[in-house]
Amino acid sequence: MLGRNGCKEILQKVLGGSRADQTEALIIAQDISLTRFSNSAINQNVSEKRETLFIRVVIGRCIGSASTDRFDDQAIQRGLERATERAQLQTPSESPRFLPRPKPFQPITFFSDKTARYSPSQRAEDIQRLIQMASEEGLLAHGAHCTGTVEMGIANSLGVDAHCIHSGVTLNTTMTGQGGSGYSRFASRNIEGMDIQSIGREALEMCLANRGARPIEPGNYEVLLNSYAVSDLVMSIASIGLNASAFQEQRSFMCNQLGKQLLGENVTIWDDGLDTGGFNTPFDFEGVPKRKVIFFHDGVATGVTHDSLTASKAGAESTGHRGPPPGNKGPIPTNLFMRGGDSSMEEMIRSTERGIYIHRFHYVNVLAPKRAIITGMTRDGTFLIERGKMTKPLKNLRFTQSILDALSVVSLISKETKLVAPEAEYEIPFLTGSVVPALKIENFHFSGVSETDTSR
Repeated sequence: MLGRNGCKEILQKVLGGSRADQTEALIIAQDISLTRFSNSAINQNVSEKRETLFIRVVIGRCIGSASTDRFDDQAIQRGLERATERAQLQTPSESPRFLPRPKPFQPITFFSDKTARYSPSQRAEDIQRLIQMASEEGLLAHGAHCTGTVEMGIANSLGVDAHCIHSGVTLNTTMTGQGGSGYSRFASRNIEGMDIQSIGREALEMCLANRGARPIEPGNYEVLLNSYAVSDLVMSIASIGLNASAFQEQRSFMCNQLGKQLLGENVTIWDDGLDTGGFNTPFDFEGVPKRKVIFFHDGVATGVTHDSLTASKAGAESTGHRGPPPGNKGPIPTNLFMRGGDSSMEEMIRSTERGIYIHRFHYVNVLAPKRAIITGMTRDGTFLIERGKMTKPLKNLRFTQSILDALSVVSLISKETKLVAPEAEYEIPFLTGSVVPALKIENFHFSGVSETDTSR
């Protein structure tokens, strides 16, 4: 890691060497280690240290950008020249403002030295415990264990000067065998909260219960969604339409709907980058402090997230949601929360006459963004519920469902919530997650039976 002083020295070189009207310099440094395991054996152990400088310049009403992984004076100058050349080729923006001015951000604790220094042998020991649990039942364990740190330093010519380092850990495992499969996932800023026994037991028990799955006719059913499945719904709805870019370009289901009842009265969803229960960060990728944004309050649509450009177009303030470079996905929420209720999974099962329990979803894709319709499959634990009991495992089902419709008919919400992070983060790890409860939904549409074998 470069540290605050190291970052500041490089950022000031960029600002001092620029002749643009406005200039921004961003350093993202990653020190990430990953151990993968399959068929109850470790098959990959990799570490990556990457430091990248991103330069953004404003010339008139045109913006250009460039990046480099070298920080010497010549590389910085070439980066500034490339960014300037690209700005000169752009069509002038209609935005009246570009880079943000400095604002104070709230200091929060999001770094664990133990997590940052977690070694390959320690990850291997954790994985070996999972493999041992699986082998005792004649099962195989698969998954990935990732630990590390991410550092960000940002400065611009208007006075922004921000720096932070955060740690993180994610661990997911799938246990398979005897025709069944089970899954568990953990994510945190601090590895001290990780309970390997609990993680392994969840995957193990689900796999054993899930053997001998039978088909069921597609159609509409009551469903009970574990937090993993709820996270897919919440993260999908956020990426589809809870950001100002989609809203301003008329691609969002929120268009012309603010102030209207879109979800059930028991559903409240928000984004809060400062909440330590999630993957908290104090500011976004242009140094703007994170602000809490409520999207749905008691089911009523109330707002979307902004970065500096979308806020400028709307005559609003940035909510601190610019994403990582190149930032072309818009100000998508990354620290999502859904309000818990007063129920539990056991109570949800007892209250269900006939329905389906879903442990998690797989291969979720968007079909109709304006209606928030997605499709995907169930995986690693799908069960029929009859007369208040889980009676038999089911073959995986394909669903086609409007998220808005599903979250309009939520009858029960668990008191307990869980931080769920995506398995694959192709940009920056330990950045995105959702803290969500389990749900009982009165009506959910299954369009077919999946023949995909997830038991390996």
